[in-house]
Amino acid sequence: MKLRSPRQAARQASGARQASGFTLIELLIVIGVIALLIGMLIPIVSMVNRRAEVNRTRATVNAVALAIRLYGWDSISVAAGGGDLRVYPAWDWNRDQRLDGKPELDEPGITAPGHPDYPLYRDGYRGFLETVKPELPRKAVNAQGLVVDSWKQVLHIAHAARIYGGDPFGVWSTGENLVDGSPVGKPSDDLTSWGDR
Repeated sequence: MKLRSPRQAARQASGARQASGFTLIELLIVIGVIALLIGMLIPIVSMVNRRAEVNRTRATVNAVALAIRLYGWDSISVAAGGGDLRVYPAWDWNRDQRLDGKPELDEPGITAPGHPDYPLYRDGYRGFLETVKPELPRKAVNAQGLVVDSWKQVLHIAHAARIYGGDPFGVWSTGENLVDGSPVGKPSDDLTSWGDR
C-alpha cells in the first residue's frame, strides 16, 4: 500500500468529482442553447399554424361553393299571401351577405304565420347546412349552425352574374384581419371561391 500526502488525496478526490458530473457553467450553456433553439422554433410553429388556418378556411370556402354549385339553386321562390310570389336569393334569404343558418335563429319570429317571411319557413327552407348537407369539418360549423372560417367569422355569399368567375354567386371569408376587402395599398387576405381578391 502506497502512502499519499493529503494534497494528493484531495487532488485525486477532486478529480473524481469533476469526472462524474457537469460544472455549473456547462449546465448553463446547455440550458442557454436549448432556450435559443426553442426561441427559434416558436415563430416557425406560429407560421405553420397560420398557414393551416388559411388552408382550412380555403378548403371550407371551396367545399361550400362546390356544394352550392352541385345543389343548383340560384334563388328560392315561395308563394306568399294574396297569390304573390316571393323570391329570395339562395342561401342568403335575409340579404345580409352571410351564408344562411337556420332561419328561426337568424329571425326568431319567422316561425309565426304573421311574419312577412313565414312562407319561406312554411315551405321547408331550413338554411344552407340542413338543406344542402355538405361534408364539412366540425370546426367549420359554430353552435348556431352557421358555417364559419378559422377565425370564427360567418362565411359571406353574394349573387351577381359574371363577377365571381363562372358562378352566379361568390362565397368568401374576410380572412385573418376580419375586414372585407383590404386597406388601401395592402393586399387583401380575403379567401374566395373565385380566386384571390
